[in-house]
Amino acid sequence: MKKALVAILALLLAASLCCAALAGTVVVTGDANARSNPSLNGYRLGVVTEGSWLVYRNVYSVDDRGVMWYGITFDGEDAWISSRYSYVIYDDDEEDAPEDYPVVFVHRDSHVRDEPGLYGESLTVALAGSVLRSGGETRWDDRGVAWYYVCCNGYWGWISSRYTSAAG
Repeated sequence: MKKALVAILALLLAASLCCAALAGTVVVTGDANARSNPSLNGYRLGVVTEGSWLVYRNVYSVDDRGVMWYGITFDGEDAWISSRYSYVIYDDDEEDAPEDYPVVFVHRDSHVRDEPGLYGESLTVALAGSVLRSGGETRWDDRGVAWYYVCCNGYWGWISSRYTSAAG
């Protein structure tokens, strides 16, 4: 029993360290309410102004209307903001403003690979709801699937168009 408890605690510690490595930023694209839970029914904690950059808590939720909400830190509290007025970037060490480069929207958790195709080595995983900086290059694999060149969690690699869409 003691060994099982130690193993579980070790796994929880490892999971928390992995999540910390995936920290990102939520960029606000229009004045929006920070809410206490991920829905329009959440208590309004305050207004986040357009152009703000917030700490992304690496959690998201989809409400009953199909709108994605991002977990953020707002005035030192855990809060939520609608994806209709914001997006997530993981490459938050870049100095460029997000509107200065093309992006890829991630609709489902997806591997970023070292070459365009299923046989490329996985460098990292892009989480659903994130927005990745794009290098502007697209290649097609032998199945005819487009792969976008993106930056995710500090890695430059290729992500499939099957669960993503390009913009910009």
